[in-house]
Amino acid sequence: MTCPHCQLHVPDEAARCPNCGQPLQRTGLFRRLLGGLGLTIPTTRIRTRVTMQIKIRDPKTGQVRVYGSLDEAPADLRGPIEAATKSAVESGATTTKITVTDPSGATRTYASVEEMPEDLRRIYEQAQRERKS
Repeated sequence: MTCPHCQLHVPDEAARCPNCGQPLQRTGLFRRLLGGLGLTIPTTRIRTRVTMQIKIRDPKTGQVRVYGSLDEAPADLRGPIEAATKSAVESGATTTKITVTDPSGATRTYASVEEMPEDLRRIYEQAQRERKS
């Protein structure tokens, strides 16, 4: 079996991937039988991920450090970063990118929900509602 998240080959009896820790979903008997015949059932999987990138330039050296979360940033800078983030969100100065990977593996990136095709937008909005509930 292959982990769908990190592509590592894992033992069939594993409940979680030993590499990334993600739970593994077993393929049902019906899907395995169809797969043995070379047939597949189309599925839609929706996975959302919110990412943040914090860049801080050292005023003395000019070196830029990049942090993937507020927890990674130095403790003395977290307060100012939170204040700047709040201000950016309130003013609408944040950047949103929506990246979609279709079943064939092709990736498309949209700058807003409005740019997405109508059918894809409905799926995305449904996933957002389910995530919030």
